[in-house]
Amino acid sequence: MTESAKIFCAFLRRDCYVYGKKLKNYLFNYGFLYPLMYASVFGYLQPRILFPDNPVAKGTLLFSANILLIIFIMSFDLGIRLLFDLENNRYIDYQTTRLSPKLVIIQQILFSACFTFLITLPFFPMAKLVMQNSFDTSNTSWFQLYVIIFLACVFCCTHHFLASCALSSSRKIVSFWMRFNTPMINFGGFWAPFMIIKKFSPTFGKLLLLNPVIYISEGLRQAIIGGNTFLPFWQCAGALIIFSIGAIALTCYFFKKRVDHI
Repeated sequence: MTESAKIFCAFLRRDCYVYGKKLKNYLFNYGFLYPLMYASVFGYLQPRILFPDNPVAKGTLLFSANILLIIFIMSFDLGIRLLFDLENNRYIDYQTTRLSPKLVIIQQILFSACFTFLITLPFFPMAKLVMQNSFDTSNTSWFQLYVIIFLACVFCCTHHFLASCALSSSRKIVSFWMRFNTPMINFGGFWAPFMIIKKFSPTFGKLLLLNPVIYISEGLRQAIIGGNTFLPFWQCAGALIIFSIGAIALTCYFFKKRVDHI
């Protein structure tokens, strides 16, 4: 157990060293440029054009779930690299000779989730700096907000590692994004809160509860805006933990099939 823990930490340090060299670029792109663009377009310009009577409230509502795209892009970039490694260099084979395959995949998910969380930390503070009073954070629970962001990073990273293990070829990446990620985001409360969708169609609203992304967008809005309009924080956090555990179990299953057929 002690030896496994040392190897686990060694692999973590290796990933920190490799991605540490790219940290400045990631922070500039995802921690500065993206919040600057999203805050300007979705948080400031769009609500003033579409909702001139109440731009602050609508802008905060529209902007609150925008970080979801950053988390998906970041976690996809980190997770899908396993698929390319399985097809080419297969460095993963060396790792599984030194450490249990389950611990190898858990280590990679843990690092990817923490790295994604680190990159997304400046998103809302940067947006607040850009939007000033146009981004209403008077009722924001920053603790709940960052708990939801971290759980979102864990789920999205696990989701994309699962894809890396389940997809038979990198040629299917585009199909995966179009058939899975795009519907999950579009029907995950990104464009409209859950309660509005549920009022439009109660049946459709119940089906949306099977989509893990709805708990990310609702959790973000609940943490930032508060009130009774969105799903409660505890429900969003609990659902994300359950979906993440299920995704990790499936990832370990498919990963074992890819690296060990015995």
